[in-house]
Amino acid sequence: MPTDLQHMTHGNHNIDFLSHIYPTQFNDWIITVAFYSSLHVFEYAIFKTKDLPYRGKKLQVMHSKEFFPAIRTAGLPLPHNCTSKSSDHTARKQIVNRIFPEVSGAYYRLSNDSHTARYELYQQGRPKAEDRIRKDLVKIITWSNTRYPTVFKQPTLA
Repeated sequence: MPTDLQHMTHGNHNIDFLSHIYPTQFNDWIITVAFYSSLHVFEYAIFKTKDLPYRGKKLQVMHSKEFFPAIRTAGLPLPHNCTSKSSDHTARKQIVNRIFPEVSGAYYRLSNDSHTARYELYQQGRPKAEDRIRKDLVKIITWSNTRYPTVFKQPTLA
């Protein structure tokens, strides 16, 4: 499982890639890379938080993939609409919503638009891609760099 430093390094790697590919017509990939950049920001935050509150208990979780197993180990019910086979993405969404609500909307928009770009629509307009970067990814990065000792880069849009 990656460490906090590895998440920060890979998040910055994705942000560099995003800045590199930005002046392109591949807006679906711009949104997808922005989402995966934010994913590493949140995995860093989860790693640093470690004790996640859930139904009155503190769960030892250092990565989103540990969230559902920790709930089961504690003998607690899973969140509504979640199963033991729910994905790491589902766990991360639950964690972000519960623990980091101030940036959960930005994460949901990136996640949903990335999913749509990859699996449903394929074509995304430049305004939507720019919104996801300027409004959502920048908000998440600024939040992390303010709350944690992170140095996630801000994307450069040429």
